[in-house]
Amino acid sequence: MDASSAARSTAPARDVTGIAIDWLFEGPTVRLTRWACLVRDRGVTSERQQFWHVIGFPRAGAYLLHAEGDAALIDVNSVAFFNPLGVYRTSHPHGCGDRGVGLVVRPDVIADALADAGVPRETDGASFPFLRGPSSSRAYWIQHAIFLRAEHPVDPIEIEEGALALVAETVSAACAPRSRPDGRRPVAARRRRESVDAARGYLAQRYREPVRLADVAAAAGLSPFHTCRSFKQETGVSVNRFLHGLRLRAALDVLPDYRGDITRLALDLGYSSHSHFTYAFRREFGAPPSAAWNRGTRPLPRTSCGN
Repeated sequence: MDASSAARSTAPARDVTGIAIDWLFEGPTVRLTRWACLVRDRGVTSERQQFWHVIGFPRAGAYLLHAEGDAALIDVNSVAFFNPLGVYRTSHPHGCGDRGVGLVVRPDVIADALADAGVPRETDGASFPFLRGPSSSRAYWIQHAIFLRAEHPVDPIEIEEGALALVAETVSAACAPRSRPDGRRPVAARRRRESVDAARGYLAQRYREPVRLADVAAAAGLSPFHTCRSFKQETGVSVNRFLHGLRLRAALDVLPDYRGDITRLALDLGYSSHSHFTYAFRREFGAPPSAAWNRGTRPLPRTSCGN
């Protein structure tokens, strides 16, 4: 029995309520899944649990993750973290139909990744101390490449090594401080985060349309000045750069379907021209759109775990 078959035979035969899960790759340290949310009610769901350590990467839509007395908006520019048997709920104030991919990771791998990021080891295992982390352009490109590899016959070690590098990168980014302390009281800090999450939700719904700062500010319930300031403090990027991230990640998903018609794709995503889109794509991912035309040959970048 090979490693993939052995892992499959011991994998928990349990699904997660409200989520359709397609298992793409099963190795001894990580498993790769494609998921789609089945919830069609925007309100808060009943309690549910994941059975494993999961790092989730949305590819479309957005949802609020409620856990441990907190809530965080999970969109395409972010990563969600789930602990095994941790109770959580979700809600969809900005629309249903979110989908994405996920890494199911062995506990000792999570413990190593957290320790490397400066989180003290726990005596009884490992737990993510956060619900959400940023998804850098590099991390998003890596996960796309890894999951494309999983859909084609490849050497399993390439998938596993790339996935472990992605674990390290996303955990490290989630552990890094977002901004300098600003002296806000916890209640004020939470209100700011909620306002920014409302703005993020608005952008996740409208990223294909011309977006005005006044509309984003109205969604956040802040003035345009304070929207820009709070957004940068919470996310580390400007509203405009965040919007480009949403558009370009959507492009990475569908670019091969356009068969090289970059102008049509650019206009569909709200860009003014072919050149505007190409410039933004290269700035975001460090490669031209042509590098993503062929789903089967997109390169894996160099990672800290190897070439």
